Amino acid sequence: MTNFSQSKMGSFKYDDFKKPEYCGSSCHTDFYQQWKQAMMSQAYTHEWDEIEYFQLAVPHAERDEKVAEVKAGCNGCHSPIAYLAGDV
Repeated sequence: MTNFSQSKMGSFKYDDFKKPEYCGSSCHTDFYQQWKQAMMSQAYTHEWDEIEYFQLAVPHAERDEKVAEVKAGCNGCHSPIAYLAGDV
């Protein structure tokens, strides 16, 4: 599989990735436990996250190029699978 930094938005499908629980139960147990306890594991799991992104950040980024990086910059880390699938 291609390295994330070499990837392009929309170049993957959701099925190309395993769920975090899979990785945490096999090879990466320590990383998974740390991630699970962190707020990062809750990214885009609440309705407000979607409202904030789709109703506030995206329209703002489309009007003002100074904040256009929000569209890709934030989501590359906060929701990488959706980013790589081209949904955000």
